[in-house]
Amino acid sequence: MSGEGNANPHIFQRSGERLWTASDEDEDVHDPIDDREIFDILLILYTYNACLNKQLADKERVAAALENSQLLEVVNQCLSTKSL
Repeated sequence: MSGEGNANPHIFQRSGERLWTASDEDEDVHDPIDDREIFDILLILYTYNACLNKQLADKERVAAALENSQLLEVVNQCLSTKSL
């Protein structure tokens, strides 16, 4: 084995599927953010960003969308810098 990697990794058992309760979906219930919730949020963000990046990488789709003058104006407003 080369010098790469961890020779003594910590291997944890998989915790299983998360069981959702009604209070998990209730926004009025205050509960601490746990590690699993962080991973859930990161997965959602990663999935959304991957889809968005895939669409933006499609140059034909972007070029066709920018033919719409209203959409082009919105994109230009998003890209413009505002002086303070």
